[in-house]
Amino acid sequence: MLAGGVDGSDAPSDGAGVGGGTPRLPSPAGGDGASSPFAAGAAEVVRTAVPVADYHTLFTQAVTAKYRPVWLDGFDVGAAAYFNVVFHPDTGSTTWFEYTEMSAGGYQNRFDTLKGQGFQLTFVESYLNNGQVRYAAIWEKSASAVSAAFHGYSAAAYQSMLDSQTAAGYVPAQVSVVSVGGALSYSGLLVKRSLGASWRLKSTLTDSEYQTLFNETTKAGLGLAYVNAYTVNGSPRFVALFAGSASAPSTARHGLTITAFTSQTATLAKDGYATQAVSGYAVNGSTLLIAYWSK
Repeated sequence: MLAGGVDGSDAPSDGAGVGGGTPRLPSPAGGDGASSPFAAGAAEVVRTAVPVADYHTLFTQAVTAKYRPVWLDGFDVGAAAYFNVVFHPDTGSTTWFEYTEMSAGGYQNRFDTLKGQGFQLTFVESYLNNGQVRYAAIWEKSASAVSAAFHGYSAAAYQSMLDSQTAAGYVPAQVSVVSVGGALSYSGLLVKRSLGASWRLKSTLTDSEYQTLFNETTKAGLGLAYVNAYTVNGSPRFVALFAGSASAPSTARHGLTITAFTSQTATLAKDGYATQAVSGYAVNGSTLLIAYWSK
């Protein structure tokens, strides 16, 4: 299947929006992949702290080797912006598009265009690049999901939207937060699906609050279903969704260096675990990661 990518600049508590850029189609699958870092037959390929400027090269290598992104996390450390990405084998059964570096207006335009062509938003991420809010998103050709997307919402608008949408049967799939001048901006995706008998979502957790909530919810039989990170005035904050439906064996870590994450991922892969989420954040100018894996 063809996949679109945007690499250039466009240059619920959640809201709605989308960004521009110049679409670039990758080389057709089946080309010379001798220099590609993607080994054939891997269940997943995970790359962390990829500079935004280098992502298109990695993306093209992935598509050429018949892999596709299923998770994309953007984060900034100082003036530099990076992506963490998880690729899975692309069977070719579903047509999909991915775009990155979108402004709010560009994202909205892309959303409207692809929706009109029968594509469903399946993943959305907001992040900062040079102090500007940017969006990355994945769409698939599907009519099965009933969903509601939002971007650029203030904390109050997000909470109001979340309350009304959950009352209408929607539940969170992704909630991405960025801090702009200390004000939080929420973006994400809600889907009509079951999260089990109960679920809990928190979007402003400190390190210790996340650990406390993790202990409480896992003891109550809820599993981690989504996690993301951002910073507010230099301090990390976490978004975490725990759900009764997340019953598969799993393990989670935060405060990981890139080296520690890579080692943990390799160890867990040997026991049949796959990376479900990996999100970066800056602490004292260094990159740390929060992640979880499940079988």
